[in-house]
Amino acid sequence: MSDSQFQFPYTIKLCGTAGEGILTAGELLLYAVSDYGYYGSAYRNYPANIESGFTASIIRISNQPVISPVASIDCLFIRSSEYFSQYITEYNKNAVCLFDSEECCNKTIHNILKKHNRLDISIISLPLQYHFKKDVFLSCLSTVIFGTLGRFLSIPLKVLQKSFQYHFKDKNIQFIKMNDSILSSVYSFTGSFFKNHQKLQPQTPQKKTNLINGNMAFTNGAIKSGCTFFSSYPI
Repeated sequence: MSDSQFQFPYTIKLCGTAGEGILTAGELLLYAVSDYGYYGSAYRNYPANIESGFTASIIRISNQPVISPVASIDCLFIRSSEYFSQYITEYNKNAVCLFDSEECCNKTIHNILKKHNRLDISIISLPLQYHFKKDVFLSCLSTVIFGTLGRFLSIPLKVLQKSFQYHFKDKNIQFIKMNDSILSSVYSFTGSFFKNHQKLQPQTPQKKTNLINGNMAFTNGAIKSGCTFFSSYPI
């Protein structure tokens, strides 16, 4: 699909369980999208503070300012087949689903598509866990997911590396080197799976963009509106 067919805004949803790096991968992708010249927003579904709870990150990409995230999905990255059927009604036409072949059954997903009459959805099975040693794979999972989605969007590796290094600038050098190596490996390995899919072209926004969270946006808006005092109880 060429860039002229790329429909904005474009929404990517990442689903998994707590501890799998879903939220970190989503934040890294938002940094990369912004560095590549696009507007974006991220909505994070926070789980309970224990592993195995459901978690999700929604990244919305556009060539125009993004007002809010939306429920409809253009691309879904899942770590389990159960999430595919859970969001079947939210897929836009000709959506794409990416999944790890070690965690999801290809046949199960095909059956779900047939059951709901959604054969317009493309599925891409990626042997990610098979490609890496299990201990390395699990310890660098957010980097694997980030690199996979970055490659899917055809964002240059150097842009992804810049975003990664900024996000983890306070980590030790061994951590950064190991993950940088994994990022390069994922980017190279997954390229052949995405030859016929969308490609983001570099774009320079009309104005410089800044990434801020909801609390900062709320505060900036209040100050600009003339607020001179605010108090709250931290919970």
